[in-house]
Amino acid sequence: MYPLCRTGLTTNLKPQKISTVILRIRRTMSSGEENDVLFNSVNNKGIIILNRPKALNALNLSMVRKIYPTLKKWEQEKSMVIIKGAGEKAFCAGGDMLVVVIFLSRLGGKLGLYLALTGHRLKGLDLLKAGVATHYCESSKLPELEKTLLECKNPDTDIRDILDKITKESKVEGYEFSLKPHLEQIDNCFSAPTLEEIVKRLEKDGSDWAKKTLEVFSKVSPTSCKVIKKN
Repeated sequence: MYPLCRTGLTTNLKPQKISTVILRIRRTMSSGEENDVLFNSVNNKGIIILNRPKALNALNLSMVRKIYPTLKKWEQEKSMVIIKGAGEKAFCAGGDMLVVVIFLSRLGGKLGLYLALTGHRLKGLDLLKAGVATHYCESSKLPELEKTLLECKNPDTDIRDILDKITKESKVEGYEFSLKPHLEQIDNCFSAPTLEEIVKRLEKDGSDWAKKTLEVFSKVSPTSCKVIKKN
């Protein structure tokens, strides 16, 4: 099952001015680099496929150099662009990290801070319930959804209705957020002013959830946690 998240690639990149002389070393592009991004057009709509499934479709410089000019060109030519990842495991490893930072601090209570400090993973409907995703589609219906999007006549007005319909059909109303039983504990413990105080509150809590959270803290970098807490 896959959530439909508010993530994507930005096209407002500006080239950096370079005042030094650069010697460009020419080399032959490997077959892997030639095929790391695939492009297709259907019904005046563009499709970009991140094609590095063995690397979880993680973006590299070769991919960015292909995607950016294509998106700039398609801004004037296409009514909609779909970006998807090859394989079954990931859309794009690391590709949405900046956006996730734009969302975690906006989640209800201290949920965002808890997720950032512990690395707890939300999947599927949990992303929707937490407010990270806007819509949800069952994995078995993704091909049908893509077909419907590519066939829509007026993307500006139709996309929202299509996504609302597929979300409703996925029967999300009866699903309970997996962290709901712990939201009060999360707010209480992670509202502490310092990382040390968070640990003290978890120790005082003493529940199985708190003990598991403390175990996570024992395996991560305290410095990184302090930086995350400060930001």
